[in-house]
Amino acid sequence: MKLKQVSIEAFRAYKYKVDGTFDFTVDGNRPSGFISIYAPNGFGKSSFYDAVEWALTNNVSRYIGDAYKKNNEIAAKGTKLEGIPQFILRNKDVESTVETAVLVSTTVKDFPRKLNNVRVDSRDIRFTDKDTEEGTREFRNIILSQDAIDRFVREVKPEDRYDLFMAHFGGNAEQVRKGLHILAHENSSTLSDLEVKRDLISSQIVNGVDERVFVDYNNTVSSLASAGETIQPISSDLTSIQELEIVSSILTRKHQISLEIKHYDTVVESLQQKLDRAGEVASLLLKKSELESEAQRINKGVEDGQKYQELYHLHMRKIDEQGTALATVNNYNELKSELPQFMELYSTLEKGRLESKNSHSVRVDLESKIDKQLFGLRNVETLIANWQGELQKNVELQTNASNIYAEMANARQLASTLNLEIEALDAGRNVDLASIEAKRFELAQISSLDVSVDGLLSTDISALEIDASLTLELSELRSRVINYEEQVSGLLTVQNALTEQSSTIERLVGLGLEHISLHPTQVCPLCTHDHLDELALKNAIAGNKFVSDALQTNSKMIDLSLQLKGEVEQRVKELLVQASNKKAQVTDSIRTAIQQLDENLNSYSQYRLHLEAQRSTALDRVSSRNALVLGLDSAALQIRLEHDKQAASDSLQKLVADKANAQKEIDRLKSELNDLIGQVAVYQNQEISIKHDPLFVKFYDFINSKATDVMSLPAAIDQAISNAMVAMQSASTDIEALVRRCSSLKGEMESEGNWLDLAFLKHRQAVISSEIAQYDAQILPYIRGLVVLIGNFNLRTETEFKAAIEEKLSTFLLSREHSSFVLASYELLETQLQALVPFVQNITRRKELAQLELEIEKHSKVATALAEEMESVASCLESQIKSYFFTDLINGIYRKIDPHPAFKKVDFSPKFVIGERPQLNIVILDDLGNRVSPNLYFSSAQLNILSLSVFLARAIHATHEGKPLGVILIDDPIHSMDSINVLSMIDMLRNISVQFDKQIIISTHDENFFELLQKKIPSEIFDSKFITLETYGVVAKGTPPKRQSSMTSPE
Repeated sequence: MKLKQVSIEAFRAYKYKVDGTFDFTVDGNRPSGFISIYAPNGFGKSSFYDAVEWALTNNVSRYIGDAYKKNNEIAAKGTKLEGIPQFILRNKDVESTVETAVLVSTTVKDFPRKLNNVRVDSRDIRFTDKDTEEGTREFRNIILSQDAIDRFVREVKPEDRYDLFMAHFGGNAEQVRKGLHILAHENSSTLSDLEVKRDLISSQIVNGVDERVFVDYNNTVSSLASAGETIQPISSDLTSIQELEIVSSILTRKHQISLEIKHYDTVVESLQQKLDRAGEVASLLLKKSELESEAQRINKGVEDGQKYQELYHLHMRKIDEQGTALATVNNYNELKSELPQFMELYSTLEKGRLESKNSHSVRVDLESKIDKQLFGLRNVETLIANWQGELQKNVELQTNASNIYAEMANARQLASTLNLEIEALDAGRNVDLASIEAKRFELAQISSLDVSVDGLLSTDISALEIDASLTLELSELRSRVINYEEQVSGLLTVQNALTEQSSTIERLVGLGLEHISLHPTQVCPLCTHDHLDELALKNAIAGNKFVSDALQTNSKMIDLSLQLKGEVEQRVKELLVQASNKKAQVTDSIRTAIQQLDENLNSYSQYRLHLEAQRSTALDRVSSRNALVLGLDSAALQIRLEHDKQAASDSLQKLVADKANAQKEIDRLKSELNDLIGQVAVYQNQEISIKHDPLFVKFYDFINSKATDVMSLPAAIDQAISNAMVAMQSASTDIEALVRRCSSLKGEMESEGNWLDLAFLKHRQAVISSEIAQYDAQILPYIRGLVVLIGNFNLRTETEFKAAIEEKLSTFLLSREHSSFVLASYELLETQLQALVPFVQNITRRKELAQLELEIEKHSKVATALAEEMESVASCLESQIKSYFFTDLINGIYRKIDPHPAFKKVDFSPKFVIGERPQLNIVILDDLGNRVSPNLYFSSAQLNILSLSVFLARAIHATHEGKPLGVILIDDPIHSMDSINVLSMIDMLRNISVQFDKQIIISTHDENFFELLQKKIPSEIFDSKFITLETYGVVAKGTPPKRQSSMTSPE
């Protein structure tokens, strides 16, 4: 997979897609094998790599790395504004309508990515690896950022480096190692614990314990068994668990027996108290029995008295019902006798209602006829008024006709004059419009002039009225600047060559001094010159200053050239300022003229609107006056008006006659209506009089109460009389029955002695109940307590009470004596068991000690076997690590750059220690096999080369979904490198691109390095591409020009 194009919009440094599109193809479709991107620091190189990684993985690793994640979170929270989304990935200067998007087009497929909407309380990146799209983390292996290269060797811990390796590789061997490590760590911990426990148990064994304690203990157990207790004897193989169970059972049983003894003591004391009160309670029971018989009689008397009162009240209600029924019968008989009078009134009322109904229909008909006549009369009056108005208008028009025709002629003349004035005004306006267009064209030409050296010398500047001497001076100054730049470039080339030679000479001096120290001689190994002795040779080698003097002289020449160039450039800036000021003066003058013409146009427009309004008013007056004379001339108008006047007079005579006839008909109908209204009023008064008659009101109340009508009234009255008679007879029957029941109840109460005042009986009932309650308060607590002690009983006399209590008291005293014996035996048994403990503990500890020895021997064998397995797995993991890191390829890359004269081999050394995290150390070796840590011996540049070698080797073998990734992106890799290393690295990258068919995309801030890449990897041979960022977030269009690099190449 190789990149063909990257389009970035509204992402970090890049605002618009047109400025953020990187084309990596050669002929529009075939991807280039080598691409170099040049931009000064801060122009958007890192933003480019962030955009590519974000499109491929939905994350940016430099924000989520453990080294920076916490600081990033703190910085983001510290700059977050309340209520505003925080944008870190999105360009803050782009319009809100522009969508943040990155599209990475490759030879396999496209990788589009768009930024989702960000809530006001959130930000557009969350600094968490969880947002990384599943299955895309492999893409990070091909993006070599300068930060990651710098940190890999110097800052990454060996433990984290090992975890990083296993996160990408893992495998069964690592799973086995983890399992073995856990087992070995657990086994080691267990073995140590077992040894400590063995020493502790050995120190706790006591000698000289008497074994007769077993016999004494078992004799006590037999004694308890004969007393009914259940407890097992013990032997010499007693375990600590059995001991604890026995102690627990003894303590539990002792507690139970102690509670039983306390219970027996409490019961005996209670029984003795009950025995002392037996006579008193028997006497109280006898008194209570006597009161209960009297209470039964009084209670029945109260019930019978209440029942008699209820019967009496019911008897009185029945008497009232009987009187009510008799009054009802009398009322209904009176109503029946008045029925003929009511029927006569009702007949008169119905007759009047029928007449009123007939009169109503006649009245409605008369009112409808009157309304129609009135409507016709109003129409006739309206027509008369209209014709009278027409006659009036004709007379007025005849009078004013001459004036109207004169106004029409004046208005037409005014409109014609205004048309001529508007045409003249439009002609002047067109002239001013042409002048404005000419001025604007002149302004556009002057504004487009480029006030630069190239612009002033290559375009016509006569419009600026600039003196010709200025352009001549600019031309001369530009030639001088070019000469100085070529001079400085040549001097820099010499300086770099001298610097390289100085580095080589210093290296040769070092090697020479080292050679002389190992092989003492007085003959120079380079020039074979014979010196006085070994010390003179060393001084001659160390004192070589030829290159240093040349560098110093060349440096002074460079400074002088740069100073002269700066003076010329300053003069150029002054001349450009003069030209810019002149351009501003001319443009301001033209803008003032354009503004004056625009103001004239506005005045024309306003005056023209005023003239058009006057013309419109004149035309409207002509139109309105023409409508008044009906569009006719004077003679035709007079004829038309005479004809209309005669027609109006004839119509008015006919309408006046129709109005008189309509008025007569209306008067006749109103007279008939008034007569009819009088008749209806008579019927209404008669109806009101009948309805207020008391007889009529009485019968209508009866009809409403019985829900009947007038025709059924005789039958309803008879039925009501019959019902009232039945109710009266029923009340009489109930009264007789109640009298019999009251007499019977009274005789029964007299026979029982309860025919007394009910209030007295209730008072006596309350007194007896109170006395019985007092007896119960004294007797019931005694009875309840005694039932709890001896069970249910039926005792009445003092002798019975005492006999039952004494029998139960004797039983409890025997039980307490037995419990006291058992408790004493358990206490003895507990004492004997304590004497057994040391002996039993010795036996248990010796058994535990023997078992521990077996466990220690077993775990020691396991430790040995695990150590052998760990060694085998470690060897396997070392092979896998070398294979994963492509050690041979790393060493090939490392030796190609050759950063160190002695240590030329890189190795990855894992370290496994039980109980600690595994480590992966990067070491370097010399030809003798000496191993050192690069962090302790290498400079920053050498460490940078080492890290770059590791990353390049991994990037070359990076895959995604089982397929190799054919692209490597490298961000500014020459940090701290000298010229020799830079040239070696360029050769190496070129070889990687060709040998492994990899697309190399490399960025740099160093312009000399960029130009050297163009020279070493030319587009004509390698189809390479060179892209520059001309400003912040803007990709330059076209191919950058080639210039002579200040770095020298051995080629």
